[in-house]
Amino acid sequence: MAEEKKKSGFLKWVILVLLLLILGGGGYFAYLKFFLEPQQQKAEEAQKAEEAQKASQSKGAGIGIDGKLVEVPEFVVNLADRSGRRYLKFKMDVEVTDAAVAQDVVNNMAKIRDAVILLLSSKESDELTSIEGKIGLRKDIAGRINQVLGGPKVARVYFTDFVIQ
Repeated sequence: MAEEKKKSGFLKWVILVLLLLILGGGGYFAYLKFFLEPQQQKAEEAQKAEEAQKASQSKGAGIGIDGKLVEVPEFVVNLADRSGRRYLKFKMDVEVTDAAVAQDVVNNMAKIRDAVILLLSSKESDELTSIEGKIGLRKDIAGRINQVLGGPKVARVYFTDFVIQ
C-alpha cells in the first residue's frame, strides 16, 4: 500500500506539472496573439499616420506635388447659364514638364486659380456636359496656365472631380 500511495502521489505531481506547462503555454500564446500584435499594429498605424502627415505638410495647404503632377485645390464656380443657378465644382491635377515647373505652379497658384475661374465663369453648363466640351476645357485650362507661367510648361490637365449642379 505504501508503494501505491507513492505512485499515485507521483502521478498527481506529473499531471499537475503538465497542466501548469499547458496553461503557461496557452497564456504565452494568448499574450502574443491578443496583446503584443495589437500594440505592434497601433505602432505601425501611428508611424504611417505620421508619414502621411509629414507628406501632406511638405505639399503645402491643399497643394500637392507628386513627381510631375501638381494637385490644384478644389474650385466652385458659378456658370454663365441664363438662369444663373448652376455651378461647377471640380478638382484637377496638372502635369508639368519638370519639378522646377511644379514649384512655379505652386508659387503662382493664386494667378492660376484666377485665370481658371475667369475662364470657367464664362462657360455654360451645356458646353461642359459633353465629352468634347470637357476635352476643350482641358485644353483651354492648360493654355491659361501656360500663359500665367510664360511658356509651354503644362503638358496636360486631368480632372479628378467634376460635378455640375
